[in-house]
Amino acid sequence: MVQVTTGFAMFFLGSVHLYQMMTQPGEIGPYLSARRVVEGWMWPLYLTLLFCVVLHAFVGLYRLAVKWGWFEGRDYRRSRKILKT
Repeated sequence: MVQVTTGFAMFFLGSVHLYQMMTQPGEIGPYLSARRVVEGWMWPLYLTLLFCVVLHAFVGLYRLAVKWGWFEGRDYRRSRKILKT
């Protein structure tokens, strides 16, 4: 459920980001991008987008590790408990 929620959030927040990048290609650069984020009040959007991307990726990596047994030892229940933390 976490991945579904963060996936939807990334879809909509990423669309806003892509729209800005396509309509203002001259502002792609370190200085104008920083100015847009700070002075244009876009930091809440990017902070939320960053949180969603990281959470989505970590949950996905956890699910892959559990599914394929990347870190399993002799006791799979113990390794799964360690992965959850």
